[in-house]
Amino acid sequence: MHPTTTVAHVLVGVESLLGVMGCALATGIVFAKFSRSTARVRFSDAVVVHEHDGRKRLQFRLANERATEVVEASVAVYLIRDEVTETGDQMRRFYPLELEREATSVFSYSFIVIHWLDETRETQP
Repeated sequence: MHPTTTVAHVLVGVESLLGVMGCALATGIVFAKFSRSTARVRFSDAVVVHEHDGRKRLQFRLANERATEVVEASVAVYLIRDEVTETGDQMRRFYPLELEREATSVFSYSFIVIHWLDETRETQP
């Protein structure tokens, strides 16, 4: 069985092209679904402020819930504060907190995030 007219050849060509494109699209969607990595990081329920070596520090723990290690993991922590500007407008501002250690080469089990609290540091930009 084969097409004999020009219209039939065009129809078979379009149908073949759409079939190949549909197969490629379905393969791409399935591959994207399975190749998407998820971090699966658990945060501790409590944030602790305590004194260590005579200085106060804020700390919390992160845990890796994956079966494998995360390579070159980094963390950034921000203080989010609602403020009133000089003109009386409400504004939400984000201030980055300086951490004792911001990255780890291998995040296998847990990671403790530490920010030292002292009055000499400015939180204003």
